[in-house]
Amino acid sequence: MSGNLNSAFVLVKDEKSIGWSSGINAGVVFAAVLSVLADHSEKASMIKTLLRDYANKRAMYSEMFSLDDCKGTSFYDEIIKGLKQNKEIKSQAEEYFSWAEKIGKSRIDHIVSNKHRRAYERAAQVLGSLAEVLLVLGQKSKAAKILHAYYSEKYNRFSAFRKEVKSVVKGSDLLRNSDFLN
Repeated sequence: MSGNLNSAFVLVKDEKSIGWSSGINAGVVFAAVLSVLADHSEKASMIKTLLRDYANKRAMYSEMFSLDDCKGTSFYDEIIKGLKQNKEIKSQAEEYFSWAEKIGKSRIDHIVSNKHRRAYERAAQVLGSLAEVLLVLGQKSKAAKILHAYYSEKYNRFSAFRKEVKSVVKGSDLLRNSDFLN
């Protein structure tokens, strides 16, 4: 992840959409791909949050700890620095986005349809990150469509998940001023 996104992508492209907290972390690559596609936009706050969370948290003896409290440079900072130095990444943008969309939607579906309530926030963050990258890419109608599909259609009876989606939208600089959920 020191800028060689393609190598990291090859390692995780066949990973499942679940279990992102341990092993080879598809979550870090998922968020890194979205960050690259969004050109590391400061307004894509949900993508930044997701990448920072996955990059700076490690599972250890079944306990989670965060590196955010440690002094010095974080994994997140190093990943972003490496990704910004590699200008060839965009050549595979379509393949990366296709994978990110597929694994992201699968992750949302797995979490919500199996009623993993403690993970609804993570599912909503994945959904918000996908919508943010679409907005940065100028695809407002696709961003609205994906939010509407999960919020108003597919999981319209899951009030706890809908609450998390609302929270993500309100917490995102890109999504906050939109009328996606009205």
